[in-house]
Amino acid sequence: MKKSILTSIALVLLAFAANAQAPTPTASHNVKIVAANVMDIAFETPGDYTFTFDTPTKYDDGIDSGPIGNLKVRSTKAWKVQVSTTQANFTADLAANNAEVANNKLTVTTDGTTYVPLATTAATIKTGSKGGLGVSGNVFQFGYKMNPGYIAPDNYTIPVTFTISAQ
Repeated sequence: MKKSILTSIALVLLAFAANAQAPTPTASHNVKIVAANVMDIAFETPGDYTFTFDTPTKYDDGIDSGPIGNLKVRSTKAWKVQVSTTQANFTADLAANNAEVANNKLTVTTDGTTYVPLATTAATIKTGSKGGLGVSGNVFQFGYKMNPGYIAPDNYTIPVTFTISAQ
């Protein structure tokens, strides 16, 4: 009986020893990244812009706004910015004047020399590289030139939309 108990204890100790593991000096696992497509555009200083036509020279020559602000782009892909509107004409306060000013009388620039007419079809005004605001070209100035000619006295408005998409 003693022999049987000693044999049982020996077998249990052997089983524990067989299951015991040697200590390991390291542990490791994988770290994964899930990177979603991000394309973001924003005005540095949001707000509307107003042209005031109050002299014959302004009506004759139009008004160049010069740079009125910056657009900021952050993107995980090379990008392009396009400008468009949803309207064929500026909307006037007086409905009778709604056809006075076509959308293409407003032009958009990002360099002060090339002007793109506003239209209901999107037109590319700037392209750039993936990255954040620290990437060269991902923050850029824009401005307008407005040359409606001699139009009826009124207040006119048109929505302007800047859209970012992949190149």
